[in-house]
Parts: sequence; structure tokens; C-alpha cells
Amino acid sequence: MFRSYRYPLELPEHARTFLKLEQPYAGSLAKVSFDGVCRGYLLGAPLEMELNANGSGLLEIEVFGSRRNSFGPLHLCNWSHAGAAPWEFNPDPFRYTPNPVLVPNGLMGAPLLLVEAGVPACAPAAEASPSACAP
Repeated sequence: MFRSYRYPLELPEHARTFLKLEQPYAGSLAKVSFDGVCRGYLLGAPLEMELNANGSGLLEIEVFGSRRNSFGPLHLCNWSHAGAAPWEFNPDPFRYTPNPVLVPNGLMGAPLLLVEAGVPACAPAAEASPSACAP
């Protein structure tokens, strides 16, 4: 299961553009694409990356959920604990509820774009790391 977010953008030419998620997303992985081209994945901190793109296009962020809402544990009162260890399926009576409790999934806040104007999208090879300009 995943949730997809689409943002039409006009990115400046000759600038470096970074995507930053200030609010953590609720999911296992976030895939970032611009104009249908995968630009990378966000998995844990820091939740930011360089887009390596310019011009107009569609920014798409796909947040992939975990299996927690499908397979459980579904009857824990404390939904903020999203673990799925074996002992979580047989909680003590004080942590049990008869109603299923689902955890949130998706972006928890709007993404932030940071633009460094007048800086080339990719640094010269001598200054860049081997994967700095990889899409």
C-alpha cells in the first residue's frame, strides 16, 4: 500500500534544488520522482535530497506503508508504538482494546523546496562525490 502526492513545479534553471521533509512521513519508504524519472528514495534521517532537475514538471512523492495496518497487531491501545514483535500480538489486558487501531500512513506535513540560485546543478567531477549527480 502506498500514498502518492503530486506537486506541479517550476524549478529555476542553473540552480540546485533540494527536497526536504520537515515532518517525518508515516511509512517505510518514500520514493521521489520528477517528471516520471526516479530521483531517489528517502529512508530515515536526514529526510532531504537534491532533485538534480530544473524546468517545469511534476514532483511525485510516493510513501510506502508498512504491513502494520494489514497484519497487526491491531488491538493495542497505544497506536504510536508501531512495532510488530511476536509479543505485541498477545498484549496484557491493560494494553488491549477490542476495536482495531490503525496507524497513520503518508506525509505528515508539506514538503519543503530549498533553492540555491546561481549554482550549477552538479558540481565538477573533482569536487563531487561519485553518486552526487546520479539520477
